[in-house]
Amino acid sequence: MSGRFDAHGKYIEEESEEGMLGRHAVQLSPLLNRPLDDVVKLPTLEVLLSVPSEFVIRYIRHPAEAQTLLQVGYLGAELDVLLEHTMEQAGDYHRCHTILKGTVECSLSNSLYVAESVTRHTAMAGIEANLALLDARVKGVLKQLDVLQSALKGYLAMHLTFVQELELGGASALAKSRSQLIQVEQLVVDRVASILNGDMTRWNPCECWPEFVSCRDSQTTHISETEHKGDIQSSASSSVYAGLHHQDEPVFHDNPFVQ
Repeated sequence: MSGRFDAHGKYIEEESEEGMLGRHAVQLSPLLNRPLDDVVKLPTLEVLLSVPSEFVIRYIRHPAEAQTLLQVGYLGAELDVLLEHTMEQAGDYHRCHTILKGTVECSLSNSLYVAESVTRHTAMAGIEANLALLDARVKGVLKQLDVLQSALKGYLAMHLTFVQELELGGASALAKSRSQLIQVEQLVVDRVASILNGDMTRWNPCECWPEFVSCRDSQTTHISETEHKGDIQSSASSSVYAGLHHQDEPVFHDNPFVQ
């Protein structure tokens, strides 16, 4: 509480809410600063980053790749929770700051308000600690997304090479299905990049995923049994493994708030 009253007990104007939040701002602040109507229209980060499980089962061949895609969606859900808590805490800070200003002004003429002003200071200090903790959590999630984005770029490069080989070998149907996988993984990479860069203006809330992602027959319609049969079992098992690996993990391992 030091520095908020001068030597004569006169209240020193607190740093503005915008300034305080700027110091504790998470890297997703461009989303929080967008008009409310725009934010409401946006899907959740979980929806934008979670590749539908049906698609993962049908297209992914390797457990590590499936786990990477599922982990991106898991982190999107965690970011949703963290941002919700951040906005709630920011609202609490604004209310406390407004009440505190009025309380301090009243305490100059009525000493009964002094105790309340001290209580408000304590509450604001707790909120600042919560915001700092939430900021650290968000930055930790963003670091994990950065690592997963790099891994997805590696898978994309591998698939691009494989598609070229398939096209040269005349396996156009399988090449098409792999091209669809490339399209979806590229979307995930681009969306993660937009989160890391704080630029979400290009997102279209009406087009989360291409139509073929939810179409069960998009991959198997024109692929021969010998070309596709061997991959189905490995795809299903790898996706189930990746899903089971994360289903029991909590969003938080401890309480995100300062008690």
